[in-house]
Amino acid sequence: MSVFDYKRRPTVTVNVGGTAMGSEWPVRVQTMTNTSTLDVERSAEQCRRCAQAGA
Repeated sequence: MSVFDYKRRPTVTVNVGGTAMGSEWPVRVQTMTNTSTLDVERSAEQCRRCAQAGA
């Protein structure tokens, strides 16, 4: 099964903090890093990994 070939169950739209979710809205993903912001190399690498994972 392709990650792009799927069917969603019918749901209603809900607003959370002004962000619409459910229904036909795209899935919302949020993440945080756990590196020191002073460590630019590790922080940037962690951000790249998050983006590659779809966050």
